[in-house]
Amino acid sequence: MKFLIGVATLTMLSLPGVAQAKDDDDWSGFYIGAEAGGASGRLRATGTDNVTQLSNILVPGRGIVIVPGTSATSGGSGTDTSVIYGGLLGGQWQTGQLILGIEADVHGPRDFSGFNNPIATPTTILAPASNGTISRSARTSYDWSLRARIGTTIGSRTMIYASGGVAGARLRLTGQDSFTTPAGAGATSGGIAAFVSPTIGPVVITASERRNIVGWTAGLGGETKLSKSVGLGLDARYTSYGSHDFTLAGGCNPATIAAGTCAGASRTSPPIVINGTTLNPATDVTPGMVPGSTRANFRDLRLTARLVFHF
Repeated sequence: MKFLIGVATLTMLSLPGVAQAKDDDDWSGFYIGAEAGGASGRLRATGTDNVTQLSNILVPGRGIVIVPGTSATSGGSGTDTSVIYGGLLGGQWQTGQLILGIEADVHGPRDFSGFNNPIATPTTILAPASNGTISRSARTSYDWSLRARIGTTIGSRTMIYASGGVAGARLRLTGQDSFTTPAGAGATSGGIAAFVSPTIGPVVITASERRNIVGWTAGLGGETKLSKSVGLGLDARYTSYGSHDFTLAGGCNPATIAAGTCAGASRTSPPIVINGTTLNPATDVTPGMVPGSTRANFRDLRLTARLVFHF
């Protein structure tokens, strides 16, 4: 960010007419401002989450029963709207009705978007059909942009412009999977009594990862001067940050997560008691879904109102 601000400042210093006094209808010079409004973020993600069902249980007449792990698709999309706020600075030069400039802005933290997808797993020898929810959500710590602007005057105190450039964000993607098995009998065959599973869960496993993402942005805006030094404006922009890969808890399982050896992941669950014995989640095979490697695409559409001070 220091680099971006430095580039914007050097550019503004080089603009003609910056140090000269301006008339009310002269847009040349520096400006700073604050803005607030709404942003509609869209998250689209695909990936595969590992599913561990009840396994390694001694069943009379069968011995130790092992249920192989399976997987579930974590694909989905969601759109959420949140408040956006931040600051901006820029510089511009006017020749005739044409206004050329450069602008940088930065905005504070906000929830970006997310989605929830239900899944179901089939009955096994040890448990009835289980169900769960796969969730993905994104939150930005901040976002920024550096854009070129081209505009034109409308009357003596109003201008409109188009802008475009590079945009980036510091973002955290969180995957949270919830897994529940109702009490009931599993499948049976060969005249052997079915194993009756207790209620298991919800087993909730959460994993998150932070990263810097960069994309492009473009939009339209306008501003009206209330006086020589103060203006009110509107700015509308579309931003695409592209698609990015996140590991989350890929390669981990419920036991390694419970043992604390899977970075950035955690597990919560009521105790799981089988045949009077409480399973140790860090050493025994305990059920759960693990958020795996995810490819996520981020974009947003925003509209902000601006208070701008010209120098």
